[in-house]
Amino acid sequence: MVRVIGATRLTRITGEDSCNRTASRFGIHATDLGIMWDDGRGGVLAAFGDTYGDGWGGHGAGPKSADWRYNVIARSTNTDLDAGLKFDSVLSREDGMAGQALPGDRTGTREHTVIPTAGIAIGGRNYLHYMSVRRWGMPGVWHTNYGALAYSDDGGRRGRSRRRRSGGTRGSPG
Repeated sequence: MVRVIGATRLTRITGEDSCNRTASRFGIHATDLGIMWDDGRGGVLAAFGDTYGDGWGGHGAGPKSADWRYNVIARSTNTDLDAGLKFDSVLSREDGMAGQALPGDRTGTREHTVIPTAGIAIGGRNYLHYMSVRRWGMPGVWHTNYGALAYSDDGGRRGRSRRRRSGGTRGSPG
């Protein structure tokens, strides 16, 4: 059995008070979970779930008008993570702010959000696993449409999705 004895907080990586000043540099005021992986090109990619920009209320999710993106991707060439994860760039939209990496149904009728869950680089190609959330249930429970796999051959600047439908599930982070 593996047991965690302790952990040391190194630094905040998102928000204006972080080492990355993500609010002013990339329009990232708040994010959901973040996953990171070696991009196979001497850097680290980080994918974040629900991400909010200007208009974010200061805690929790919300409001949809607060430049809500289902997910974003940032890249760092810093591989000494003991010194913090400093982002060099993000997958950006035309205004230079972080853009949504994986598309989703913005009507909110079939899909509430699209959240990355894992990433890996194999043979120069980056793969990102994600889930399509149909709706939220009680705290810690959600209903999904499917899990899917996207890939990028250019270090996360552009991606392609290969979606495999699962028929929907009930999930929790367990």
